[in-house]
Amino acid sequence: MKAEELIEQLKAATERGELVYSLRDTEIVDTLDLSNRIVEVAVDIKNCHFKGKVDLRYCEFKQAIKFRECNFEEEFNSGDDTDSHTIYRKNLVCNDAIFEQAAQFRGVRCEGYALFRRAQFLRRDPLEDQTHGAVLEMPPADFTGASFTGGLDCTKTLFEGGVSMNTVACGIASFRGARFVVAYPLKDETHGFLLETPPIDFTAASFKFLECDGALFAGAVSFRSIDCEARASFQGASFSYRV
Repeated sequence: MKAEELIEQLKAATERGELVYSLRDTEIVDTLDLSNRIVEVAVDIKNCHFKGKVDLRYCEFKQAIKFRECNFEEEFNSGDDTDSHTIYRKNLVCNDAIFEQAAQFRGVRCEGYALFRRAQFLRRDPLEDQTHGAVLEMPPADFTGASFTGGLDCTKTLFEGGVSMNTVACGIASFRGARFVVAYPLKDETHGFLLETPPIDFTAASFKFLECDGALFAGAVSFRSIDCEARASFQGASFSYRV
């Protein structure tokens, strides 16, 4: 299926007054461009393979959107360092999804729950900052400035590369059994090692409750200025970084 055909099917489902648009076991080619659109119908996509990029920047999803057991071969962009503000009015479900390249959720607003249980973020190499270029590296899994009113569930999620939860605002957050396996820092080549960023960055994030029981942090992690309204739990968590 071509991505444009998927978009047309979404439109047709809305026009027919359907509550849910469903898609199963399908390969989607070309870029799926839903940027600057309003999607009225709930979306339930399962076990589909996206061969091209996915662009959801400035999109507003009125109902729940699900990408369960989907594979994203190219970039998944729901908000990068130049364009963000994707809005999910209900839940965003990406359980068991595989993101082979960059997965960017900068500045998204999710008014329900965001579920990434057992998802895999496989890209190891950092990205170039689109403003500063290669002199400032960006994490390939980027949730900077995102808000999740209900909560964020990354139970048993795998992060192969750097991840930013910098300034995330969240209800209940679970990273129980999650694995953050990258050890090397992100570099700022203008200022050298003095401004290297930890590959796992929770700086200034706020949570009602944070659970990291059994999580593996292979590289340096920053929890500077974190705000946890109730409590944070790290029982059985492993921190492997050595200076």
